[in-house]
Amino acid sequence: ERTRVEARDPLRRCLDRRNFRLNGPEDARILNLHSTTFMVIYAEHAGNNRRQFFRLLHGYRTLSPEKELTSSNLNAVEKNWVPFLDVDQKPHVWRWLEDEDGYGVAHLIDLRSGVLGEAMRQRSFLRSFVLNAPGPKAKICGGTPAVALNATHRVAFGHVTRNRRYYTVFAYVFEAQ
Repeated sequence: ERTRVEARDPLRRCLDRRNFRLNGPEDARILNLHSTTFMVIYAEHAGNNRRQFFRLLHGYRTLSPEKELTSSNLNAVEKNWVPFLDVDQKPHVWRWLEDEDGYGVAHLIDLRSGVLGEAMRQRSFLRSFVLNAPGPKAKICGGTPAVALNATHRVAFGHVTRNRRYYTVFAYVFEAQ
């Protein structure tokens, strides 16, 4: 038996054949919240904009209705948010796009509404480190959900593309308090 997440806009037709973009969810991540409850977070097009959505998967078969992750101060929306549980087992997302001061940003997720909590900022060198690495210009393209490295830190993997042909994998660690 299968559970399926349909496209949010069945009339949308992506014309970007070169990148093989689909009409439907992109870059899904799964985060285990409880023994049989998972959060599925993904990017989806809403009109002409890419937004982040999530659904809860209960008992391996039942998907909750879709909820958009919202915040009053979201500017650019990237599709590679990293879900993780903090030290109190509360769900958050880490945004790879650093703010204007070079800080990485994480938000607590309200699972009832999809509203993101106040931004928690942490000095980040991820983008500058990855994008300034030797060789052809790199673009951050994807990664994995973060998992506990120890009681206070999380580790995840990401990857970059160079010249649309070469992938480089990297790992990074951040504080999850």
